[in-house]
Amino acid sequence: MQKSSSSSKEKSTACCQPSISPADDSARILIEGNTEVLAQMNMISLTEEDLQLIAAFRPVIETEIEQITSSFYESILHVDSLKHIVMEHTTVDRLRQIIKNHLIEMFDGRIDPTFIEKRLKIAMVHQKIGLPPKWYMGSFQNLLGTLMRIIDDRKEMYPDSKKLAQAITKLLSFEQQLVLEAYEDQTRILEQRAKSMIEYQAFHDELTGLPNRRKLHQALQEAIANNREKGTRFAVLVLDIDRFKMINDFFGHTYGDRFLQEVSNRIKTSAEGFDVTIARMGGDEFTLICQNAEDDHKFSTLADRVVKEIEIPYLLQGKDYYVTASIGVAVYPDHGCSEEQLLKNADAAMYEVKKNGKNGFQFFTNDLDYWRGSTRSVGSSRKRNSVTGCVHPDSGRNGLDL
Repeated sequence: MQKSSSSSKEKSTACCQPSISPADDSARILIEGNTEVLAQMNMISLTEEDLQLIAAFRPVIETEIEQITSSFYESILHVDSLKHIVMEHTTVDRLRQIIKNHLIEMFDGRIDPTFIEKRLKIAMVHQKIGLPPKWYMGSFQNLLGTLMRIIDDRKEMYPDSKKLAQAITKLLSFEQQLVLEAYEDQTRILEQRAKSMIEYQAFHDELTGLPNRRKLHQALQEAIANNREKGTRFAVLVLDIDRFKMINDFFGHTYGDRFLQEVSNRIKTSAEGFDVTIARMGGDEFTLICQNAEDDHKFSTLADRVVKEIEIPYLLQGKDYYVTASIGVAVYPDHGCSEEQLLKNADAAMYEVKKNGKNGFQFFTNDLDYWRGSTRSVGSSRKRNSVTGCVHPDSGRNGLDL
């Protein structure tokens, strides 16, 4: 009789437990077209029947959520360095609440784009704060162990407990795959950013942010190639700040650097509306490449703007200080067909400005003394430049050396 009474009690208790039979129609796999995710799910054999079992077990998850959440971060919060990472970016209470919601949502029994997106975001948050993947993945092992104990405590009440355990194991395996994917994606992003930063630093001046000498040579090579092909002209403007050394010596390098930053900003302002590449070559020397100009007047307009902008007084330590700019202009292909020729000739024209009183600009001419005092003659014919050997596009032989 007593045995019969005990049996009746067990049956009564079992009737009060939630069913975990696969009958929830909302448990669906809704990621059609995402072949990679579907392949991951097929690899671990996560099915809609598994999701139905998982969804039916959600009430138990909600009841035991405190225990489950604690187990997730148990290993992390017992390692001082890892605890510091977590505590530095968020409070444990806030983190626990996020994980609670996350774990409960895992047992909705629906795999859809929203599910995937949330899982990836949560993993990326941990990756960004610097939590190593091995520890985050280890948390899933703690979580799995806790869930298996919860199921084991109820195995006599649930005839499908073995299938449920398998379904939850598959779900956590799928979650771990998403974590790895998120970590790998974020790592690729960080690596790409680092690579881009290295490339940027290699081609840009640290002080002004302008292209540096290396980038200028690259841009000049491209300009020569493009204009040779199109039969068009462009100008190289070499700019030097007059009396910059006095400011640098008097105020020191800190103010000198600030001054150069202001100069670079003024050059950029002057060049608005022009197709220009502006580079800092070092010290107080800047070079501009001006393209898509109909005639020399546009080159003159740009040079004149820069000269006038530079001579506006600079406020340093509460007083106005004046500097000027000397600019030399060399036009492709009239004054050269190579980087070296164009830069040398623009440089020669710039020194001619300095020699004649500074604060102005000049185009390269065929009677300039330049490059250590040697004299070069530049032919006046637009068809052919007698110094460079360039053939002007009008002749029908674009950029050929004779």
